[in-house]
Amino acid sequence: MCIHTLASGVVGSAFYNSISANVLPIQSVTDNFIDFPGAVLLALALVSLLLPISKGSDWGWTAPVTLLLFAAFILFTVAWIFTELRQPSPLADLRTLTRPTVMWTNIISVLATFSMYVQFLVFPQILELPSGTGYGLGQSMLMMSLWYAPAGLMTLAVAPVTPRLARRFGSKRVLTSACLIIAASYVVAPVLLHATWGVLIANVFVNIGVGLAFGIIPVLLMSDVPESQTAAVNGFNMLARNLGTSTAGAVLGAILSHVTMNFGGKRVTSLQGFYIALMIGCGVALLAALCTAPLKGLKGQMADEK
Repeated sequence: MCIHTLASGVVGSAFYNSISANVLPIQSVTDNFIDFPGAVLLALALVSLLLPISKGSDWGWTAPVTLLLFAAFILFTVAWIFTELRQPSPLADLRTLTRPTVMWTNIISVLATFSMYVQFLVFPQILELPSGTGYGLGQSMLMMSLWYAPAGLMTLAVAPVTPRLARRFGSKRVLTSACLIIAASYVVAPVLLHATWGVLIANVFVNIGVGLAFGIIPVLLMSDVPESQTAAVNGFNMLARNLGTSTAGAVLGAILSHVTMNFGGKRVTSLQGFYIALMIGCGVALLAALCTAPLKGLKGQMADEK
């Protein structure tokens, strides 16, 4: 699953790159060009990173295949950087991506998406596992979906509020607060997991943070790049988000599949495993909040204020 998500991100980034090269007036591009070498090298680099992360506990972290893949990740990454610096229309304009606002916003996107993904792996399983496990809530897939739906609607509800909050408090403060809301939701989640309404409350607050974060991230990106670069920058940010979900799937999947208990002759994730996943989500969200600190002093204002 994480490899499929990653592939869609690379293709999506290449698509945005194609738009910026063919539609937007970029003076530095002399002919239409899609950076297939860059896309292939980036995909190989990220697969070389995600595969040993997801399989390292099975293969052994010091096994030759694991170390070889990590080494391949470094080599593919270096090759990708050199390739991008020489392409007429690169998949990622590294000079633009290293601008402080763009670089830190993309890092925050990876971390925030990683943290967001925890809810998708923890809450549905808690809702659907049999009550005989001692912590499962015994809901059918249909009921699980119904308990889950309000959280998704909350993400839509906060979207119109985000511009007003950014105008009043600044984009950086909104992003920091969003990451802290996600972290706080995971801190209190273990207390709420004993009932369906508790899972609903925790999930709603996670998605309030998610909605605020991903509502303000494009504003920060577009505030620091020329108009001709907005499509390419947002395309790479989509790739950053896919990297976050892919990494989360690999790391958390490895944890949840190994911290287990026996139930009815089958191995299921134990409550401790879910707690570990929630604390990882909290820690990553806090790290994302800390990464907003370098944005201090940068404009990051709403586009309509310019």
